[in-house]
Amino acid sequence: MDYKVLQQPTRDTITAICATERLLVVARDSGALHQYTLPRFSLDQRHQMAVKANKIAINCNNTRISIIDSIGILTFFDLALKEGEVQPRFERKDVWDMKWAEDNPELLAMMEKTRMYVFKGLDPEEPILSSGYICEFRDLQIKSALLDEIIRDPERPSRDNVIDLEIKSLRDTRDLLEKVGIHDAYQFIEDNSHPRLWRLLAESALEQLQLEMAERSFVRCQDYQGIQLVKRLHKLDSENKQSAEIAAYQGRFEAAERYYMDMDKRPGCQSQSETR
Repeated sequence: MDYKVLQQPTRDTITAICATERLLVVARDSGALHQYTLPRFSLDQRHQMAVKANKIAINCNNTRISIIDSIGILTFFDLALKEGEVQPRFERKDVWDMKWAEDNPELLAMMEKTRMYVFKGLDPEEPILSSGYICEFRDLQIKSALLDEIIRDPERPSRDNVIDLEIKSLRDTRDLLEKVGIHDAYQFIEDNSHPRLWRLLAESALEQLQLEMAERSFVRCQDYQGIQLVKRLHKLDSENKQSAEIAAYQGRFEAAERYYMDMDKRPGCQSQSETR
């Protein structure tokens, strides 16, 4: 660690900075992007941009950077491109906030005027009316804060000023499960695979006691406890017992107790499920 203290300020000042567990990227006034590898803190790459970055962000697998420049234009820069490959042509105007999903490197949420867009790759979903600053993007759900409203009365903030928004694939999956059915929803989830969608399918399959579909869905979202639950359910000799075990697994202990009372049996599985 041979750092040196500069005796005079740099002429190429820093305009934006972002970091992940593996990378630190520094944007400078000249349009340069300096890419450092963590934790060694070594300068490994220098990229020259045609714009001056005001805000930068890295996706969750460290392959792409999003850049908002000084006049509100959003562009992408691919770190994973090899020599000779062409950078993706992408540009959106009037952008003032953005955030990559924490669990999907292809999903980006951005604010354009009073509309929120979610991009999968370079393709946008239908916009959502919103004026909130994006706080968190994970599990196909976006948490945003209405800072303008909060600042008006900062001593008494309201929970209503923090809102959760679901992206289109999550909303569509709920609609399919409610209106069409499990088997038709399965193909949609297969085409838009995400652990959150597989968990939704597993929960819906459990409610209908379709155990094979529930087990398949738990496998796809790598939910070990869910897989073990289905194995236990297969060993039970009645649907009421299965429903009671499912209710306890979901934390609905009063419902589980009612199932056992209907069978004139003691709710013995409740404490076991609580322990699990």
